[in-house]
Amino acid sequence: MTPQMVQGDAVLIGPPHAARGLAPNRARLFALRFMRNRSAVVGGIIFAMVGLTAILAPTLAPTAPDAQDFSAMLAPPGASHPFGTDEQGRDLLSRVIYGGRISLRIGVIAVCIAAGAGVLLGLIAGYYAGWVDSLIMRWMDVMLAFPSMLLALAVVSMLGSGITPVMIAVGVSSIPQFTRVARGSVLTAKETDYVAAAHVVGCSTARILGRHILPNIFAPIMVLITTGMAAAIITGAALSFLGLGAQPPTAEWGNMLSNGRVYLENAPWITVFPGLAIMTSVMAINLFGDGLRDALDPQLK
Repeated sequence: MTPQMVQGDAVLIGPPHAARGLAPNRARLFALRFMRNRSAVVGGIIFAMVGLTAILAPTLAPTAPDAQDFSAMLAPPGASHPFGTDEQGRDLLSRVIYGGRISLRIGVIAVCIAAGAGVLLGLIAGYYAGWVDSLIMRWMDVMLAFPSMLLALAVVSMLGSGITPVMIAVGVSSIPQFTRVARGSVLTAKETDYVAAAHVVGCSTARILGRHILPNIFAPIMVLITTGMAAAIITGAALSFLGLGAQPPTAEWGNMLSNGRVYLENAPWITVFPGLAIMTSVMAINLFGDGLRDALDPQLK
């Protein structure tokens, strides 16, 4: 019979020497598999650079995002203004850099809202099953019946326009995806031997969910977080483009696209560079997420 041991709160099935080396071996295997995916590594590096640029915006931006130079209105890209200027003479490079702080913050906070609420609901639905599962999942089905953008618009219409309502709206509209993924993973995890062993040694429901099931469903949730962040950035930019998110003169990528659409014919750089910023960030996040999925896929081990 395979020996059973209990280390702190974790119930492990297997010989002691295998248990001690399990986590390092998994981490090493994950790192090797991820590093072999060159596109994922490139995506991770690009996204890290975008995030670092946004964090260091006060240091890297040539000027303040709202600083106006009326002698250089609608100036094309050049030595003094690498990305050109907008209709008010504001430096677009500075606005794109500062705009990343808001757009990325919308993506991060929206995903945190969606993951926090969705994973909690998925844990409860998958573990308790029965009428609790039916109630939660029917609620998620109702939310999924609406397109995510339409649902976000409904939430913003109730909360009002602004950056904070957009974060909440985008997060709420993404809750069903996290709930469904978490529930499906819990349904599989709760039938495993380590959960049965945790029941045998008298672990509470909260401890089983938090210490045994949640860590073992982390892989698909982490992949969904990365792809969800990309979708949140696009949705947040779309809401700002419609005038429901960041309000002028705040520098935000979607807001900048909206302001520049009037000048597409004679000053296309006003929309090109914010659009490239959105495209680059979303592409990098998706490449990184694909690499995580491939590295964490148990069928490829």
